[in-house]
Amino acid sequence: LTYVFGVSYTDLPKRARVKRVVKKLAQIRGIVTEEATQTPVGGAVISFVDPPDIPAVASDPEKGTYLVQNLKPGTYSMKIERPGYHPQNAEAVIKATETVDLDIQIAKIPDIVLGTLEGRVEDPNGNPLVAVITVDRDRGRTGTSPATGLYSIALEEGDHSVLAESQGFKPFTKDVTIQPEKPTQLNIVLEPKEK
Repeated sequence: LTYVFGVSYTDLPKRARVKRVVKKLAQIRGIVTEEATQTPVGGAVISFVDPPDIPAVASDPEKGTYLVQNLKPGTYSMKIERPGYHPQNAEAVIKATETVDLDIQIAKIPDIVLGTLEGRVEDPNGNPLVAVITVDRDRGRTGTSPATGLYSIALEEGDHSVLAESQGFKPFTKDVTIQPEKPTQLNIVLEPKEK
């Protein structure tokens, strides 16, 4: 026996076996689908607003499924984005080491159909005017050509309110309906302001 400071090695306890404890964390999983058709949406990016330090994931290109792993208990605020769709917010509350199923629906942005409004702005004698054309107050704005008085502006299909203004002349307003098939013509004659 070997004694160390009066204690023999045989008196020391055998080394305890150390078990490696792997703590299981929680996860969020689900599928991203289009709201109207319920079909899977691939390539949607799921990012975390709070807490913001969690890496973003993308939904599967074919199945639309997603999985976020290694999450601690808490509340998670997410934002789901994909080009051509309205952004969507979602929230998940995780308790302990559970798996939270969270399916997400996102709405497709309708295709914007454009038409053209075009015409000429002139005075009562047929002379071209430099004018500003404003549509729906602030939706669109363009100016006329100083030499010809011609203008052209691309607008969404549907009804619009048009305002034409030129210095020294009374403002002109008119409602128009834009069609995508052919340009909508609106020739404008501005009356001089009374002196």
